[in-house]
Amino acid sequence: MILYILKFTGCLLVLYLFYRLVLENEKNHRFKRFYLLFTLFAAMAIPLVTITYHVEAPISQATILMPDTMTNVEEVNTTSWKEVLPVLLWAIYALGFSVFLIRFLKNLWYLKNLIRTYENVRESLSVKVLLPFQQIPYSYFRYIFVERQAFENKTIPYEILKHEEAHVQQKHTLDLLVLEILQIVFWFNPLFIFIKKSIRLNHEFLADEAVLNQNISALSYSKLLLHSSFGSHQAPMTSSFKHSLIKKRIVMISNSFSKKRVGLKMGFLVPVVCCCIYFFNNNIVAETIQQEPPIVTEILEAFTMKIHGEQIELNGEKIRLNEFVSKLDKITDQYSDEDLLKNNIRLELTNVSEDFKKKVEKEFLKTHYYKVMKQHAKKVTLFPALPAPPPPPMQFKNKEKKPVAPPVPPKAPNKDSIVEVIEVVEDVPEPPKPMIIEVVEDIPEPSKVEEIIAVEAIDIQNPQRPTHQIYINNEKSIKELIKDYNDQLKKVNALLPEGYPMAYLNLKEEEQDEINNNIGKLYKIHLALSKRGAQDKVSLMPPPPPARNDNKR
Repeated sequence: MILYILKFTGCLLVLYLFYRLVLENEKNHRFKRFYLLFTLFAAMAIPLVTITYHVEAPISQATILMPDTMTNVEEVNTTSWKEVLPVLLWAIYALGFSVFLIRFLKNLWYLKNLIRTYENVRESLSVKVLLPFQQIPYSYFRYIFVERQAFENKTIPYEILKHEEAHVQQKHTLDLLVLEILQIVFWFNPLFIFIKKSIRLNHEFLADEAVLNQNISALSYSKLLLHSSFGSHQAPMTSSFKHSLIKKRIVMISNSFSKKRVGLKMGFLVPVVCCCIYFFNNNIVAETIQQEPPIVTEILEAFTMKIHGEQIELNGEKIRLNEFVSKLDKITDQYSDEDLLKNNIRLELTNVSEDFKKKVEKEFLKTHYYKVMKQHAKKVTLFPALPAPPPPPMQFKNKEKKPVAPPVPPKAPNKDSIVEVIEVVEDVPEPPKPMIIEVVEDIPEPSKVEEIIAVEAIDIQNPQRPTHQIYINNEKSIKELIKDYNDQLKKVNALLPEGYPMAYLNLKEEEQDEINNNIGKLYKIHLALSKRGAQDKVSLMPPPPPARNDNKR
């Protein structure tokens, strides 16, 4: 509390000195009126301001813990006066607060009593209160207190009445009322005495200016100020024509107004206020923040959906199919349409039937998320179509030994293909007539897992000719295939972006092609394991990438 009072006093002193040294003699009275009120409220607010700034790197500081025994002696010696001093200070403050409050209420009661006791004459701009004793005219809100006899005999100069009416129209009593209330709270601050004098003097400047604007001679008005007499009493919240410092008022009447000079002086106000904020603020706090790694992608993961059988789980919450649309819309309502375009669905499927997929997809088409994507011409589906698997190897069963047409030559294999094409050439004498190719079944499987191709060439004219059986031992064992599958799976997972499969559509064409090629290799290895019944010994494959829109590219 003491620190706040010191900062309040220092800030008020700086702002008030700027007024006295720079602004008081300028003929810009309306600005000066609001500046003086601003100094009061700014001086109260600035000591409450806390300035914070952020630093990226945390500053390591060592904390030293002092043992309690080191301060025990001092605490014992200072406990008594530390407890008594705050009570004593608050008692003194309460006494001064009460005195100034009683004085304020007494003045209010005195003015109200005058208004109720004596005759009121209502006019268009004000209400005249006719007093039975000699009194220089003064105003309070819309009331102007004048001597009854002088008012009835019309001996009060016209300029004086216009002066008081200017106080009424410009509501100068409000300024004095605010100042009186603040002086009750800060009764111990002597600066309020000087600020009150400056506010009263500026009110007189404003009223004098209003009178002179009504085509009244400045010379005659100045003579009227010099010949005015002192009044017997004036309440603190009233504005009187006979205010002290007559010399300053007369000098101000003769002064000229210069916009350039006033603008130059007002320009110095900004650095003065900034200095007050810097030196008299509550505290300057440095907030340390951890430097976050740069964001690599703009894709935001809005929600995660898992489907196991016919059980749907959305962001960890199990929901029914009829709740899917409302729950998903509730989540996506947190994002703007622009953010939704960057959002992504993370989908995990386990043992989901095609029929249930169709039902979920039908509900998905009703969601706000889908409508936003469709509006921006983006193709979104929960269950992208799987790429067509490679055709299975042809098996010939020709037990009736019917002629078979020669097979269509295969396309040139990819250099990365797993299956290697081996051409077996044998020096067999060209038969005089076409040969019949027959697949021989029920051949015992060799010890090493391998694909067996047996070809029997039979000469139609010489059936006793021996059969030629060819064994192609180019396949790997299950153990080797599992190792290749795991290596390829790691490579695929490293290529997949966060938020796959929907994030796949945001990748470049080269990145998409690389993912397609590696998933194709993984699919072929998995197919080879499936033929041997070993697909359960490896992890599940990632979902295939969604179909990309080549028209946009």
